[in-house]
Amino acid sequence: MDGRKRILLMLKAVPVVGALCCAADSMLAYFGFNLEWLGYILAITLLTAWYALARYFRFCSFYFVLLGYIITCQALNTIDYLYGIPVSDKQFFILHVALFGFYALLYTYLHVRDNKADKGHTRQLD
Repeated sequence: MDGRKRILLMLKAVPVVGALCCAADSMLAYFGFNLEWLGYILAITLLTAWYALARYFRFCSFYFVLLGYIITCQALNTIDYLYGIPVSDKQFFILHVALFGFYALLYTYLHVRDNKADKGHTRQLD
């Protein structure tokens, strides 16, 4: 496997790991374990580079849904960290779960839409 294929595989895996870190950060914060670096580490240092490389390599829309989830979570967490959102921990947790649900539904919608579009353009092999 050459270097370019390794980079592409790593780029495809990064948003999944980032989304899992954001979700784990939300879950752990609800139960009293504040590991802020877990949610911020990927987004603050590499998010812009991932997005630029994903645009350059023209990744699918599913990749950008995961990046959108990470960006939204990080923006919400940063605003809460800097200014303090006047909600309880439980309400903040519910907000994060709602964001996850929204992006999961968006991901599912795009997947179903793309599968329907692919079925219309299939050809028969003789």
